[in-house]
Amino acid sequence: EREVVRFSSLMFVPNRRREVIELQRVQHPLLMLLRMVLLLILALAFTRPYWKIFLEGETPEFVSRLHVILLDTSLSMKTKGVLEAAKGRAQEILNDLPEGDRVGVVTFGRSTRVLAPLFDPERIVGSVSDAQGAVRAAQATWEDTDYETGLQTAERLLKEAGGEDVQRIVHLISDFQEAGMPHETSGWRLATDIELKAVVVASKGQSNYAVQALAVQPVGDGQLQIRARVKNWMGGKDRAVRVDLVVGAQVVASRALTVLPGHASQVRFTLPWDGETAVGGFVTLEADDLEADNRRYFAFNSPRKYTGILIRSSVRGERWPYDRLVQAAVPKDADLPWQLTSVSSSQPDIDLSDEMVLSGAPLGNGAADRLRKYAEGGGKLLLILHRGAKTDGVNRLLEGTGVQLGEPYVQKADPGVFESLSWVDFEHRIFHPFRGPRFNDFSAVRFYNYFKMGTSGDARVIARFDNGDPAMVEASLGNGQVLVWAGGIEASWTNLARRPRFLPLLYETLGYLAGNRPDVTEFAVGESAARPVRNHRAVERWEATFEGVDAIRLMTSDRAEFFDQPGLFRWTVQAKERMAGINVAAEESDPAPIQVSEFEIRLCDAPVVVAQGGITDMKAGVFRQEYGLWMIGCVLGLLVIESGYAAWLAQKSEKDV
Repeated sequence: EREVVRFSSLMFVPNRRREVIELQRVQHPLLMLLRMVLLLILALAFTRPYWKIFLEGETPEFVSRLHVILLDTSLSMKTKGVLEAAKGRAQEILNDLPEGDRVGVVTFGRSTRVLAPLFDPERIVGSVSDAQGAVRAAQATWEDTDYETGLQTAERLLKEAGGEDVQRIVHLISDFQEAGMPHETSGWRLATDIELKAVVVASKGQSNYAVQALAVQPVGDGQLQIRARVKNWMGGKDRAVRVDLVVGAQVVASRALTVLPGHASQVRFTLPWDGETAVGGFVTLEADDLEADNRRYFAFNSPRKYTGILIRSSVRGERWPYDRLVQAAVPKDADLPWQLTSVSSSQPDIDLSDEMVLSGAPLGNGAADRLRKYAEGGGKLLLILHRGAKTDGVNRLLEGTGVQLGEPYVQKADPGVFESLSWVDFEHRIFHPFRGPRFNDFSAVRFYNYFKMGTSGDARVIARFDNGDPAMVEASLGNGQVLVWAGGIEASWTNLARRPRFLPLLYETLGYLAGNRPDVTEFAVGESAARPVRNHRAVERWEATFEGVDAIRLMTSDRAEFFDQPGLFRWTVQAKERMAGINVAAEESDPAPIQVSEFEIRLCDAPVVVAQGGITDMKAGVFRQEYGLWMIGCVLGLLVIESGYAAWLAQKSEKDV
């Protein structure tokens, strides 16, 4: 401990600064280097270094060879000179094939076409001469590119040809557009025993303007606005292009538009419209190196009105509340997609030919039979059960649907005793719009009385009460549908009509029954248009006109129609003409290529390794050899060496002292 010494003053003692300089030097450089190397290897080990090793298998000897010329004939191959170059490369491959090899030809876009098969049990196929003729006959289509579909067809042909010691080769001739690649989650790969030989044909330095998208909407009074998006895909000069609006084979408006390379611009047109007639036409550009995407069709249809029948009670002296409530919710003079006609249930000649029927009236046997026949024919029926419903008549109607109606569940007169909607199926289309947190609470809807229902089979419960009883059930009846509400809408049974959920729920139900989805006004080339059917009342003769780029034909088939080129599709519903545009895929105009190496990685399996020792099921490819564990072993060894060397140095220093 320090001893305190008293001193008068230090003012006369000079203040001198003393610095102690200690020279340090490395005493054991080898030990320091050893420890530095140890730390470096330890850090590298945690980075998990690896080395890619490419395994190659032995090439087996094949008895014969099978070839498939897979020729891309999608829309992009319509670019000036590209398809001709692809055919030339295909002919070169065919001319170089050894004698005895068999070859087939497949063209593909979105779909595939086998122009020259490889296998036919009735005749000899696969000759080079047949393949050469098929290549000469190949034509570019209006479809977009799907490489996976083309390769799957080629693989199927090669597998059908059979043979064990046969080498199978696919010669893919394409511009290798990246837009034609499948989704990354596809997972499909070309078989390991099929060799892929890629032949790239592409256009360079060419220009391509395309009408990429169209939108039509009414603006103001008696006018339609058409907005077209024009893109300059392949670069080139930013020259002005003429954009024409064509309606009824006449150019009604033109614009001059300048689009920079790699950019897009919008052009607008207006058309007079009477508010009822369907309007269709196309927007087109002047010619360039790829004219196939210079035209895009549009269509606009007036909103449809869906008709229905509201069957009211025929009992004299009583006015069922559901009659006036539904009529008040769907008034005739309102601008709604639905129009309901009220008829009496005792009327013997009710014309059940509308798109839907709403019934809450007591059902006798005659009315039940008529409604059942209507539903079996494809009609849509909503049954709103209330205190006047007859159990026998309803069960006669619902026989075979899996829904069995019981007696009303009579609760106490105490207004505090009720059942709420505790569960609804938000995946169902009726309740799907209510799935958000602001609208998904139906607990405030209370039912004081309701009919108990039993369900079985395919009957679907879409809403339940607190006690688990079904509140709303959907069932199929023949070709139609029946939707049953277990509780009515009158005030003595429920507060539904007084709740803000009533109108949206009723409208969603009507929309679901009527099937009033917006008319499809655009199809893609390669899609099919199902035959328009008005629910239960199918059109006996369906006539639709297709106005294509170079064809006009009348279609009366009952099956779905396949669109193989762009154009306008016209049909008639409720004596009104409807239209839809058929267009090419917009992404097919994108010339961005994919590298062949990446193409093979994503769509081809690794080749088969024929290993020594009889193991033939190993797959070759990229093998990842990691070295992290080896480095951990080196660290442990160096620790032993470092410890021994440090101990030796310590003993040596003690001896020196």
